[in-house]
Amino acid sequence: MTMTPNQLMKRVVARYPDAERIGDNVVQFTRRAGSRPFAVYYLDCNAHIPESLDELRSYQDRLIGRRYFDGPQSLQWNNYLYFVADD
Repeated sequence: MTMTPNQLMKRVVARYPDAERIGDNVVQFTRRAGSRPFAVYYLDCNAHIPESLDELRSYQDRLIGRRYFDGPQSLQWNNYLYFVADD
C-alpha cells in the first residue's frame, strides 16, 4: 500500500505539530529536546527514489539545500532524509 502525502502529513503532525508539507510528496519536521531543536527530518513518499549518486545529490540540493542555513547553525549537520516506499 502506498502512503499518500496527506496520510503521511496526518501521521507526522500528530507527533510533531510543527510539521509542514514542503513539496508535493515531502513532509519536513524538527525534532526537539525540550524547546531546543536538534534535527531536521524530511520524509518523502514519492514512488520514485533517486537511482544514482548524481540524481540523489541533485535531489538533496533542491530539497534540503534551500533550507540548509535556516535555523541554528548546529542543525546544518543534522538533516535526515527518508524515503517512505513500498516493498
